[in-house]
Amino acid sequence: MSVTHADGGEADLARRLRDVRRPLERYRLPSAPLRIRLATSPALRRFVPRSLSVRRAARRGERLWERSPEGRARALATTAAMLTGTPREGEIEAVARLRMIETEVLHSLMWHPWEPVSVTDESLARLRGAVARGRGVILSGCHLGAYYQTSSVGSRLGQPVFSTVGGWMLEPREPGYWGRYVAWRLDALRCNGARAVPAAGSFALLSALLVQGEVVLLQWDVPGRQETRFLGKPVMTRTGTAKLAVHAGALIVPVLTRREGHRTWLDAAEPLDPSTLGDALEVHAALAGIHERWVLEYPEALEDPMRDGSWPEATPQRWPAPAES
Repeated sequence: MSVTHADGGEADLARRLRDVRRPLERYRLPSAPLRIRLATSPALRRFVPRSLSVRRAARRGERLWERSPEGRARALATTAAMLTGTPREGEIEAVARLRMIETEVLHSLMWHPWEPVSVTDESLARLRGAVARGRGVILSGCHLGAYYQTSSVGSRLGQPVFSTVGGWMLEPREPGYWGRYVAWRLDALRCNGARAVPAAGSFALLSALLVQGEVVLLQWDVPGRQETRFLGKPVMTRTGTAKLAVHAGALIVPVLTRREGHRTWLDAAEPLDPSTLGDALEVHAALAGIHERWVLEYPEALEDPMRDGSWPEATPQRWPAPAES
């Protein structure tokens, strides 16, 4: 199946539901110069133990910290924007160094053939218990660690995870590194047995999936128009997860992906029932508190919030949303 774009409300919802339920097609990696093909070849990575990749990448990150003033300055600025105003404010330099290392490690592991996340018995019981209630479940994640592997938990739940994808993943895949990165990220969903839902204009489609008892994956840390207290400062965020849960009567299970050595683990918090929390803003605030706690436990693994498309003008005092949000 090709990923179906939302069409501004003109498509029939029943047809869109049928389309989005079809298994994904394989996304082949586009061409690139030989150097890039070698660096981004999952086939070659099969012959490199993941533990070795982690050690090599960690050493590379340490060298970058020592030898790249520009990279070090960026890591320090990003970490200051994250940790200022939090209990870990005094650790900015130490965490910035860890960020450079963790970025290299996660990047290296990403190009290995996909493996399902590991799940503790406690987390799996929470997930299965939520799904068994038949109300539809939203997995609420952050861009933390190998978050793109969250959808692989569907194999443990016996049903596919419907994951929203941004418009940048749906553009034609050009030759070169970026095109290969996008294709590989989309192919991860196929390998995970997941389904891809274009985020733009998806509220009605996602709501219908949840009403039918499906599992939907949404990232909480997305820039928007709602000022939210997060990481000790006002951060402009979207409230889509909370609004969707309230509208569809779905449960929310906050989830975290974390790395231990060369393995990725998925942790699941206790399910949140919006009907017991109040309105959408109260649900949104509850999620902010959970994700903040996890980010502060694992700050080196949070994707750069100052990257394009997120909060590029973020400061230690405030994260304003980009103009197009």
